[in-house]
Amino acid sequence: RQVTNLEAVELVPGTWSHDERQLVIDASVNGNSDIYVVNVEDGRATPVTTEPSLDTHASWSHDGQWIYFSSSRSGTVQVWKTSPKGGPAIQVTKGGGIEPKETLDGRTLFYLNIDRPPTSTIRQVSPSGGDEVVVLNRGVGLGKWAVTRDGIVFVTMGREYDALDFYAFSDRQERRLGRLPDKVSRIGGLGHLRVSQDGRWALIGVTELWESDIMVAEGAW
Repeated sequence: RQVTNLEAVELVPGTWSHDERQLVIDASVNGNSDIYVVNVEDGRATPVTTEPSLDTHASWSHDGQWIYFSSSRSGTVQVWKTSPKGGPAIQVTKGGGIEPKETLDGRTLFYLNIDRPPTSTIRQVSPSGGDEVVVLNRGVGLGKWAVTRDGIVFVTMGREYDALDFYAFSDRQERRLGRLPDKVSRIGGLGHLRVSQDGRWALIGVTELWESDIMVAEGAW
């Protein structure tokens, strides 16, 4: 069933609240991208941010106390956090950050550092801010990684094939989970990765066919 009724040009779902009664999203309404909390029972959307900046990539903290998001309000894209009820936002990163994702225990916040577009390195920081540490010093695509209970699953895109790789929290080592049967979609946000928190299942979008045509319109003006 339909959950939202915002008149948004673009809408991107984030994550569920800890009680699964609310969903955090970012939506472009009236030319401005902001973060909203949606009550899934009645579809009521409450704005969490109202700044004229670009506020995107929202996710809930696992204790439900914070909403993390990316914002350009400081002049550069950084990770911020705010109360689900709104109010002043707190800046978490200073060296650039987007797409924040908290660990299940709430002790660490991972995010992408957009220093090498279109791919980025994965870094970590305390949810309260502080030292920003590189975790994976390799190119990782926006939306193509996920934090699980035991580590980070991410897509490695290559010329011949794409693969799923894994970074383990226990020993900080990387290993290959397997080669994907199809290449991940390179079109917009269609190739996003989703992984269950126990790490057993992963979903990824592929594009099997992409066509375009040149049309001729006669007598249209």
